[in-house]
Amino acid sequence: MKSNEKAFKQAVNACICNVKAALAICRKNSLNTNAAALAYVCQAHNCAKQVQLLAVITGDNNYKDFYNYFIRFNRSFMQAASNNMPQTEACGQYELLIQQYEKLSFSD
Repeated sequence: MKSNEKAFKQAVNACICNVKAALAICRKNSLNTNAAALAYVCQAHNCAKQVQLLAVITGDNNYKDFYNYFIRFNRSFMQAASNNMPQTEACGQYELLIQQYEKLSFSD
């Protein structure tokens, strides 16, 4: 696997793992947000920014849709958290993000 592809894979997988952890916490709490869930989403955002930075450095546009769908997820998650509302919309955005994730392919 090329080093650029490996870096993308690590950042993308870390982003998805953090998103899954945040939503798992919310689901345990009837889709309500707490500090731990917010911390996971913030870490996922950091990973998504790494994907965006790598894309700019390498000129690789294959991850643009993944990043854009993450931003939609992040926006809906944070909006619900700031209004103390259940993460129902974020769950729908999560499904769209996962669809984009599944479209990515990494050679091993």
